[in-house]
Amino acid sequence: NNVYVARDWLMQMGKGAELNGMTVQYCMSLSRHVLQSLEIPVVTQARASDDFQPNDYLQWRIGMSSMFAWAVGIAPFKDTFWTTSVQPDNYYNKSEPFPAMHAVISTLSRGPVGPGDMINGTDVPLLMKCCATDGLILNPSKPAMAIDAQIMQEAFGGDTGPTGELWTTYTDISHLRFGIIFATNMANSFNVTPSNALFGKAYQSQDNHLFGVDRRGVLSPKKYSDKHPVLITPKCTNANFCLYYTTPTLKYGTQNILLLGELSKWVPISAKRIT
Repeated sequence: NNVYVARDWLMQMGKGAELNGMTVQYCMSLSRHVLQSLEIPVVTQARASDDFQPNDYLQWRIGMSSMFAWAVGIAPFKDTFWTTSVQPDNYYNKSEPFPAMHAVISTLSRGPVGPGDMINGTDVPLLMKCCATDGLILNPSKPAMAIDAQIMQEAFGGDTGPTGELWTTYTDISHLRFGIIFATNMANSFNVTPSNALFGKAYQSQDNHLFGVDRRGVLSPKKYSDKHPVLITPKCTNANFCLYYTTPTLKYGTQNILLLGELSKWVPISAKRIT
């Protein structure tokens, strides 16, 4: 009977949180609720995914939904996840085959990182790749988002873009931009350049190198530009996702220096760690 009752409810919730020095996360929100947050500054985040369930094939795909949340100034949240595959006597009677993938996506989202393990069921070294020892999340400057070529491929098909999840983000420190490329669930190969990674015009003026981190350690940095792309292949799977980082060449006298950062973290270069 009242078209304003929903707005009133959310506005009053926001006012109550403000009066008590709290912030608000919208969970399972529809587009209308996220848009309403524009009037409610204490809403700082919204869940960008469905509910987490172990071995849910699609729940973690937030590369597109994150765009909407970030466009209205709130952080997307991936929901909770398990850091270990087997949690005995769990409600779902399932296991989680890809805990590391969930952990990295949660960290790259810029939202909270919410482990949902049973007591004594947390893989602490895996979880701590997201943050400093005091729990400060070391995240990039914006959420990881699907590149335009992925969206075009999903919308129109053909064979011009990546078939799978290919997201990028970056960390800005002063006038420098450090890129991140994340790929998983890939069914074809695709060359990622600074241009189609949407790293921006300022990035093009940098002399950039690209390196990766996998189970073998650090992959040697190599030249990275539109003429020297990185090839993403079907080897980038949920079990073995691909993470590449880019770094500008820094000058010190006649020496060239590449800053790789803290390689034990999902985001080696974070503005929360390095100024």
